[in-house]
Amino acid sequence: MGKYFLGIDLHKEYAFFSLIDKKRKVLFQKRVPLERKTLLQEIEALPQGTQGVVEPLLSWSVLKELFSKKKKKLFACHPLEVKALSSKKRKNDKYDSLRLAELLRVDFLPKVHIPSKNSQRLKSILMTRELLLKMKHQINQRVSSFYLGLMRKPCFERKLPPFYEKQKEILLLILSLIEKKIKEIEKELKKEYSSQKKVKILLSIPGIGLFCALSFLAWIDDEKRFPHQKAISAYSGFAPIIKESGKIKKKGGLSREGNSLLMRNFYLATLHVSQSWGYLYSFYERLRKKKGKKKARVALARKLFCLCWTLLKKKKPFRKDYPFLKKKKEVKARISTGP
Repeated sequence: MGKYFLGIDLHKEYAFFSLIDKKRKVLFQKRVPLERKTLLQEIEALPQGTQGVVEPLLSWSVLKELFSKKKKKLFACHPLEVKALSSKKRKNDKYDSLRLAELLRVDFLPKVHIPSKNSQRLKSILMTRELLLKMKHQINQRVSSFYLGLMRKPCFERKLPPFYEKQKEILLLILSLIEKKIKEIEKELKKEYSSQKKVKILLSIPGIGLFCALSFLAWIDDEKRFPHQKAISAYSGFAPIIKESGKIKKKGGLSREGNSLLMRNFYLATLHVSQSWGYLYSFYERLRKKKGKKKARVALARKLFCLCWTLLKKKKPFRKDYPFLKKKKEVKARISTGP
């Protein structure tokens, strides 16, 4: 535990610092401009044994780098959980930064994992690709709406009246540039990551493509930080919410606390399930007959997510007959040892 606790409320142009000691005494509260030199001076001036905390927003990664340069600890907290713990009546820079410092002082801070530089870089590339794909889809929809508005079938080669044709030309020009940039990003990612061991292990799993595998690696960062399968299942966002009180226990909808891009990629991976998937197909079919296609796909997406984590930990590729071989070995062991 530190002797002093610094809460940082981060904004676009400045950060608000609140420093307290073990006895909850406020040592100072001030606004610091977001300039490297100024920040380094302020961090250096902090007393020895200072621990800082910031919400992982905006330029927080730069702040983390500056703290590590001065050999001081900076933690990142979970914004939603901190919001749940705070008062809704008060909302200003002084209170927000002081609240973070206080949570750190009493060791009640909901901390989050600080990703590595490689993970941050990969996330940034994947999110840019995702944005370009959304823009591509929106432009296609917009051009299609011109045809549908005139009661014609969408065919981009067909000419429209002059007013619509000009708009179509502009949009298609932007579309061609977007498609070109998407291909460039994909080519770069394939060249850099397709030969890596972790990526090869993930690609051995049915339904998992390169970009699904890369999104998993980017957001998981280090598989060892999850102690057990329940933790990785909760992180996926596909786990159901369990409400328990006394003897009453109910299962609600999905928590959806996982990253939206990651969840989408794993759900899309389940849309082409086939018999070649081995025991994963039998798992899906069993649930489909009981609960329907949608719930079966969600359960399969969760299973794929957990399977990615398991195989990375074991450093072994996917085997579609693995569970059946395991059961046979258990039966043989029982026969040899007796009842």
